[in-house]
Amino acid sequence: MKKKYESPRAVADLFYPEESISSCYNIACEYGIMGGEKGIHAPNAFTLDGVTIPGDLGADDTHGKLSAGSGCGWAENQIAEVDSNGKVTALKEVNVMNYKILDCDVINQDGDTVYWTTQSGKNRLWSHMGKIGPKSGSHPNML
Repeated sequence: MKKKYESPRAVADLFYPEESISSCYNIACEYGIMGGEKGIHAPNAFTLDGVTIPGDLGADDTHGKLSAGSGCGWAENQIAEVDSNGKVTALKEVNVMNYKILDCDVINQDGDTVYWTTQSGKNRLWSHMGKIGPKSGSHPNML
């Protein structure tokens, strides 16, 4: 019997509710909001739920909300990818003076409050804290 070859093709694109879906949100650093134009330091290291939240590393590592639009105090400068369970899975800081984009390390998350760090080189580390804000209009899905 002769076999007929059929080209592979997609027959359906189905959505399953248990699939992991991510959306992007903005997070303003509370220390940056408080620091404003002058900038402030994060608190010294402390422990939260058994996890050490570090303090800022360098004397010049301050948090601010500068009128030029840079600084961690602006929510749109932190883009968080959040899964369907409300957990931050990735975080980046954009529009940073002297840097393009900084990857962030999420240290802990307590509900909508997120603790994260950004780092530049060996001697610069900023420790941040903020609440997950509204969905990002400029980054609706993935980072």
